[in-house]
Amino acid sequence: MVKTADSGTKTAANAVSPYTGPRIPESPHAPADVAPPTGSHVQPSAAQPVLSGDDVTDYGDVEYVADPFLFVEEGEWHMFFEILNSDREPDAPIGHATSSDGLDWTYDQVVLEKRYHTSFPLVWKHAGSYYMCPPTGQKVELYKADRFPTEWTHIGNAIDVDYYPHDPTFVRYDGRWWLFTDRGNEQVMVYHSRDLEREGWTPHERNPVVTDRRDAARQGGRPIIHDGRLYLYFQDLVDNYGDAIRCCEVTQLSPSTYTDQEVSGSPVLEEFGTGWANNGMHTFDPWWRGPDKGWRCAVDGVRDQESLDDQWTIGILDIPPV
Repeated sequence: MVKTADSGTKTAANAVSPYTGPRIPESPHAPADVAPPTGSHVQPSAAQPVLSGDDVTDYGDVEYVADPFLFVEEGEWHMFFEILNSDREPDAPIGHATSSDGLDWTYDQVVLEKRYHTSFPLVWKHAGSYYMCPPTGQKVELYKADRFPTEWTHIGNAIDVDYYPHDPTFVRYDGRWWLFTDRGNEQVMVYHSRDLEREGWTPHERNPVVTDRRDAARQGGRPIIHDGRLYLYFQDLVDNYGDAIRCCEVTQLSPSTYTDQEVSGSPVLEEFGTGWANNGMHTFDPWWRGPDKGWRCAVDGVRDQESLDDQWTIGILDIPPV
């Protein structure tokens, strides 16, 4: 269920911890004895649509919304996502919605508009500041909030390369920051830096660290650290764009080494039914709500990839604790 911004707000729910501490992300993900969602106990058909292009009130005749990422703080749920209107210039800014429980969402406004298309707005918090990395063209741009969640400033480019690095994700792991992206939808590219806000991150010595893997190269969700182990979510693009989400554990990671392996139960998400997600699902952001509640996840799904009419829709998926 979605409400427009003028329809009122709800009472705040119980607070969920924001990102804190030196090793990001630990919270909001589960404690060390709780494994992240890897597909074994996920039923994608349980996902419910909560936000569509029709709910966006300030960017004309919007065709779809996609690439949802959550952030929860002081009892308020935030969602950041791509808005697509092919008749506008730029055609895709970043939108924002709010919720008191992560289920009933109120569209707020466009919060980041560049001169060109942008998408995949991963948001996280580090050392008291909020960051977003919505990519554009051949740059992975880093934004920092002047006033969260609505005012953002471009503070630099982590990388500026000679290819299109799709859907980048950032994570702090083993004493440094890591940036994961892809080249050509089938090669995994990795960069690293000791300083999050530094420009020109160092390429991994083995880039591309994975080749010829169209079913798991392009990032599809927020990285998760669990009990010192790093998990990445990848898009499966073999049959369709964003056909499914696969989960891999990174088993070796250093400036000169990289190996990963797909976990048991993967894929986590895949197309289902005949409705809003019957032709693909390609973004997954899980947030831990506690041992009695499990995970609440932002997802998206596509009805018909051949049509721009209400093509991608955002949904919420609850995964019970195991």
